[in-house]
Amino acid sequence: MKPEYRKSALGTKIVSNLTADIIKQGAVPFYSASVTNLGSQMVANRSGYIPCWIDTYGNILDGSSSFNIFVKDLEL
Repeated sequence: MKPEYRKSALGTKIVSNLTADIIKQGAVPFYSASVTNLGSQMVANRSGYIPCWIDTYGNILDGSSSFNIFVKDLEL
């Protein structure tokens, strides 16, 4: 993010507006953030989201995963 936009709550404003639009359409909004991405978790919290569960599993599809055989033909 460009320095002039830091600390302007831009992420929170965007997420809050998108959340309101999703609710207006009759859908239930869902926010997911990595357990290591504290900035994203803070945006979610400031936008009114509350944690419901934590998923600590992660996978990097760079060829080093044991699951690579399943994704080797996918273009990433």
